[in-house]
Amino acid sequence: MTSCMPIRSSWNPKTNNSPAVPTTTSVNAKSTATTNLGWMSSLRDLPREHGFEPLRVEGTIPADLVGTLYRVGPSLFSSFGKPYGHLFDGDGAVTAVRFANGRALGAAKLVQSEGLVEERRAGHQIYGGYGTPVPGLKRFLPLRPNSKLKNPANTSILLWGERVFGLYEGDVPTEIAPSDLATLGEKDLGMVVESFSAHPRGVPSRRAMYNFGLRYGRKTVLDIYVLDNSGRGRKVVEIALERTTMIHDFIATEKHLVFFSPPIYYNPLRLLFGVDTLHSAMRWKPELGTEVIVVPIDDPQHWTCFTIDPFFQWHFLNGYERGNGNWSYRRSGHCHGNDQPCQYCRHCRDLWKRHASESGDSRRAGPYYECRKYYDHWRAANRSGRRRFGRDVS
Repeated sequence: MTSCMPIRSSWNPKTNNSPAVPTTTSVNAKSTATTNLGWMSSLRDLPREHGFEPLRVEGTIPADLVGTLYRVGPSLFSSFGKPYGHLFDGDGAVTAVRFANGRALGAAKLVQSEGLVEERRAGHQIYGGYGTPVPGLKRFLPLRPNSKLKNPANTSILLWGERVFGLYEGDVPTEIAPSDLATLGEKDLGMVVESFSAHPRGVPSRRAMYNFGLRYGRKTVLDIYVLDNSGRGRKVVEIALERTTMIHDFIATEKHLVFFSPPIYYNPLRLLFGVDTLHSAMRWKPELGTEVIVVPIDDPQHWTCFTIDPFFQWHFLNGYERGNGNWSYRRSGHCHGNDQPCQYCRHCRDLWKRHASESGDSRRAGPYYECRKYYDHWRAANRSGRRRFGRDVS
């Protein structure tokens, strides 16, 4: 296992004027999710689980539209009358819509995670989450943080061959039966060491998907995985990082996997002994800058790491090669010098000069455009209190 020794760019931390770390305010959501955040008041617990049944259709479904659309998201927002501390901790539910012969059938099922099943058998809350403290004295036991957390499988869906998985970035995938959405259990896919991000990336030219996971301990380790279209998966490389951090998403181009490690610091002892949740433990240290880790897909052991201006991002739209050692990507999150909660940026990176250009931009591209240059995209933004939804042209 090799370590990430950052190479400094021309960025000077003494002149940094970055805003504080962008985090969602921790809230105590009632089971009806009524909180002081207006958008959360629209959330309700899943009212009914059901198998595939006919859906009401307005208009006409094309006869040649055949397939199944899967979605997953937080769907229970409390445990035995006690509200969760954060939206991200909601127990997941998978929904699916089947299209065939001009008809639509829909189903919705809660993910029967090991943690949820154990809590229901015990009759009380046992586990914590991203923003929910571990109940009772268990929080103070020196256990690994992920042993105190539930795997709600509530963030995204992974389709791998004929298999369906619900993903949660702090744990292993949870397999779902395509026939009736029954929970088949947690699967390490024969390769996952500790966690598997909720945002895998496809590289169509290689007929494969790539993903990663973070391991926290004495060293924070970045594990990188590949899942090919034939159903085989393996770990590609592991990289020891120089500090604790949070990496939520990454970029895949035809030749490179690119990770951005923002200057977010966790105090491992406070997490180990349950003093903080993951959400409350985050500290922004802009003087450290954001580390960029570039992994060549054909030679993953010879990756490079350098440091640029500090920024934090949640998601990336896409990335593609530009030639001459350059590649472009688009991200959504909080930009250097801008504290608005919905900022989109386009960057061009030069691997050798290690600098970036930036301009406003948008969201994730569809599968057809992964790793390819594209021209049209849509974005939603909220700047200076004004909501916007519009079309941009690259």
